[in-house]
Amino acid sequence: MIGEGAGSTPLAPDRLEAAAVSTSAINLTWRDNSDDESGLDIERSANGSDFYHVTLAPENTTAYLDSGLREGTTYYYRIKSFNAAGYSAYSNVSSATTDFVEINGSLKGQPGNIQDNVFQSLCIDPQDENVVYVGTETNGIFKTADGGGTWARLRKGLKLDPNRMGYPQIYEIAVAPQNSQVLYAATIAAPGPLTGGTEALRSNYAGVYKSVDGGNRWAQKVSGFFNTYTPHVVVDPLDSRTLFAGIGGAKSMDVFYEGGILVSHDAGESWQRITPAEGTTYNTPISMKLTAKGSSRTLYVSYMVHGEDYPRAYGLCKSTDSGRTWSVVNPGAVKWSFREKTWSLPIQYFDVFEADDVVLYANDGQIKRLFKSGDGGETWTPTGLGNYGPVKISPVDSRVVFYTGYTTLFKSVDGLKTSRMVLDDTSRLGTRQFMDIKISKSNPEVVWAAAKGYYLYKSTDGGEHFARITAVRDLVYGPGN
Repeated sequence: MIGEGAGSTPLAPDRLEAAAVSTSAINLTWRDNSDDESGLDIERSANGSDFYHVTLAPENTTAYLDSGLREGTTYYYRIKSFNAAGYSAYSNVSSATTDFVEINGSLKGQPGNIQDNVFQSLCIDPQDENVVYVGTETNGIFKTADGGGTWARLRKGLKLDPNRMGYPQIYEIAVAPQNSQVLYAATIAAPGPLTGGTEALRSNYAGVYKSVDGGNRWAQKVSGFFNTYTPHVVVDPLDSRTLFAGIGGAKSMDVFYEGGILVSHDAGESWQRITPAEGTTYNTPISMKLTAKGSSRTLYVSYMVHGEDYPRAYGLCKSTDSGRTWSVVNPGAVKWSFREKTWSLPIQYFDVFEADDVVLYANDGQIKRLFKSGDGGETWTPTGLGNYGPVKISPVDSRVVFYTGYTTLFKSVDGLKTSRMVLDDTSRLGTRQFMDIKISKSNPEVVWAAAKGYYLYKSTDGGEHFARITAVRDLVYGPGN
C-alpha cells in the first residue's frame, strides 16, 4: 500500500516534454531523478487544471506514448513517482496539440492576393549556411537544406484557422544557439485569448510554436499566454532554455487586447508575464533583440507608433535586467511635430552588433532616416541616409550594414557614412517592399533578403551581387507567376 511503508518518498521527475507524433498520439519524455521508485503515475488534462489518471508506468521509465486522442486537440500532462512511502511532487506541466490533417498543396490567402507577407521570418541556421527557413502568411514554413535549390513545406503540428483555410501567420523564426534542431516560431492571427467564447476561435491557433527536430514537427507552446498575437520570439544566446516573446496590443472585433512581454525559463513549456515599459501594452512590437555580453543581458524592443498612444509609449525600449526595468532610447535630440506637440523621433527597425552590444543602427518611424548609436542607444547620430524597412549589421564587422529603400537594397562598409545600391528589382516587385534581411553567422558572405510575395534573394559574395530564388514562390503560385 502506498503511504504505509518505511523510508522516504521518491524524488520528483522533471523536464517533462510532450510532443505530438500524429493526429491521434502524443509522446511524453522526462528525466527520472529517483532510484527508489516503484513506478510513475501519468496524468492528463484537457484544460491545464483538471487532471485525471491515464496510466501507471514501470519504475525507471522515461517515455510514454499516449494514443487514441482527438485530432487538433491540446492535451496537458504531468507525472509523479511513487513508492511504499508515498508520492513525489509533480513534474512540470507540458502540453502538446495533436496534428491536424494537413492541407495538401498551396494556400494563396484571399482571392487575388499575390503579396503574401514573409514578415521578419527569414532564418539562417547559425551553424549551417545552407539551412534556411522562411515563414509565410498562410502557407506555414518552408525550409531548404541545400542553400535554396529545393524547399520542403513544414506544417505538421501547426494549427489551422477556424475555416481550415490556412495556418497562422509566421512572423519570426528563431534557432536555439546550442542546438539547431530546436526552433521557435512567433505567429499571429487575430488578437485575442486562447480560450473563452467565439473571439478565441480567431486567435487560439497563434502564439509560439516549438520544433525539436529541425522544423519537421511543431507544437504550440502557449501556457501562460493572455493574448496570442505574437510577432516576436528571441532565445537567450547563452541559455537556450530562456526565451522572450513580444505580444502585440491591438483590437479585434472592437475589443482591445493588451500586449506585453512574456518570459520562459523552461524552453517554452510555461510563460510568465514581466513588467513592460510603461504604456507599451497599447502598442505592437516591430523588432526585438536579445544580446549577451559576459553575464549581462540586454533586451531591446521597438514598438509600432499609433497616434492615439502618445505620449504613453513609442519607439525603442531597452532593459538590462531581464525586463524588470526599462528605459526609452529614441533619438531625443531630433524632434518631429504631431498634434501641435513636439516629440522625439521613434525608433522602429533596428539591429545591434552582438559582439560589443553597444553599436546600433536604426531607422525612425516618421522621417524615415537612419541613425547610429555607439553607446547602446543612449545617444544617436543621424546619418542622412533614408530607409523604409529592416536594417542588418554584419556579425563580424560593425561597419558593414545592409538596409532597404523599399524595393531596393543598400550596403555600407563604413558605418553608414556612405552606401551604395546592391539590389534593385523594382520592375518585378512593384509595390512589394523588402521585409527582411539576414546574414549567415557561419559564413557572413551569405546574405538573404525577402520581399512580399515570396520574392527571395541570395548573395554568396558578401552582398555585392544577388540572385533571385524562385522555388518558394513557384511552389505557392506555380512556375512563372
